[in-house]
Amino acid sequence: MGGRDLALEAAQVSQEQRVKAKANDALVSGEKQCISLEKEPDLTKRYLKTTKYLNCLNDSLKSVVATDRSFDPAPDSRVPFNPDAWQRKVLDAIDADKSLFVVAPTSAGKTSISFYAMKRLLKERNDGVLVYVAPTKALVNQIAAEIQARYTKKYGHEPRSIMLMAPSNAEHPSSWSRRIRRIIFDEVHCIGQADDGVIWEQLLLLAPCPIIALSATFLWRAPNDFAFNCLHPIERLPVPGLDGGSDVASRFFYIHPVASLINRNRGTIQNLSLEPRDCLLLWRSMDKHQTSDFTLDPCLNPQQALPNIVRKADVARYEKMLKDGLNSWMNNHKSPFEAVRRDLQPHGQVAPMSSTALKEQLLPLLTDLWSQGALPAIFFNYDRVNCEDFAFRLLKDLTQAEESFKASDLGWKTKKAKFEKWKKINDKIEVVNNNAIKSKSKGKRDDDDVDNDRLQEDPSIWATFDPDAPLSQFSFADEIKLTTSELKEAINPLRFKEINPDIIAALRRGIGVHHAGMNRKSRQTVEILFRKGFVTTIFAT
Repeated sequence: MGGRDLALEAAQVSQEQRVKAKANDALVSGEKQCISLEKEPDLTKRYLKTTKYLNCLNDSLKSVVATDRSFDPAPDSRVPFNPDAWQRKVLDAIDADKSLFVVAPTSAGKTSISFYAMKRLLKERNDGVLVYVAPTKALVNQIAAEIQARYTKKYGHEPRSIMLMAPSNAEHPSSWSRRIRRIIFDEVHCIGQADDGVIWEQLLLLAPCPIIALSATFLWRAPNDFAFNCLHPIERLPVPGLDGGSDVASRFFYIHPVASLINRNRGTIQNLSLEPRDCLLLWRSMDKHQTSDFTLDPCLNPQQALPNIVRKADVARYEKMLKDGLNSWMNNHKSPFEAVRRDLQPHGQVAPMSSTALKEQLLPLLTDLWSQGALPAIFFNYDRVNCEDFAFRLLKDLTQAEESFKASDLGWKTKKAKFEKWKKINDKIEVVNNNAIKSKSKGKRDDDDVDNDRLQEDPSIWATFDPDAPLSQFSFADEIKLTTSELKEAINPLRFKEINPDIIAALRRGIGVHHAGMNRKSRQTVEILFRKGFVTTIFAT
């Protein structure tokens, strides 16, 4: 064992001893405090002292939790707190006048980034304007209150240097637009809204300066886990990934990101994001294929590079070290990089399939993806005709399965019979009411009036029922993402655009087609429904 290894081992032993000593000191301190509290004869004072001690203990636990949630925090004079590594990168990008798209959970520190951009603009002492765009007036008022609480006249800025507005008020031309130095789009995921989404897109495209786009919900929510068997969802917990070891997951191939670097001249390892498992597999492969001329740094051994309790920041640093080592191999054609790439390729190979065979596998494939919570998905094909044929075949399979279900299921037949009965009674009541309005007479109650009262008990049961609408068991659409009225508002205009009715029918089942040969309005509708999460499957060129 070399001197370096001995030093690392000694440092690890010393660190463990310090951790144990701190833990013992905390236990001893807590025990002494309890004994001290028990000696207090006055119950009121004992209660007050105990409460004070518990509050201090609670504050300490909060600081521990905050430290655990942080991601490589460090002091920075630009903000009044210790920003994480990603926040420092954002601050550097703001100082460099770059555009940013920040996606982070709620309370992760996105708003503080906005306030730093405002502070920087105010300190420049020019006539520049920063525009803060928020989706609702309520949020605008909230941000305005925070700005007034943070900034005072100690900055010698020009009036109206910070402007807040809703998107609907931001599209009118004015003289101040020439002085805009930065635009902040808060809750930028609202670009998917049917009404104001177009305005958001226009503002983003026409922005004459660097922008900051903020969002906390830029991800899709996984649908309810069920397998397409024409009847019922699967009653089990969701599988935590396509490589979880289940029967369904075994039909998917795991592909290591490095295996995709086929052309080393055009590909770059820095554009890849490696998960902890990817890092471990890459290190094992590089360790196996290293040569005397291309050795692997011993510091990359996970047992040496990572602590006993691995945090996100540790994995990020290790990932960078590993990619730097692999990048040096990529730049030399004599290196064992090709051996590593082949070693990381999936062992199972899928034989080429014809278009007919692919169509046969579409429904089973989509069913497996749905049951794994792996939708939405985009299927790419360079042939426009194939994109439409695949969507139409999937629509045909779902429609036939639904028709078979409706023809054989007793529960559906009973439900439809009740609806037909309600419809007849409702039509009859409308005729009677219309006649009564015309005659303007008030007669005594008859059987029709009794049926009317019976109908009014709960008209909502059947008033919104559509027997021709796709059943959820035979549709890949995420119906909770869109109401029926919103879906009609989005799809109904397509009926007047000479669009294939099958494309509209597929959209109702969450299946979209997108290529340059389609009507522009149809492509926009597919994009909107996909962003909203209603459409979960797209065939595109």
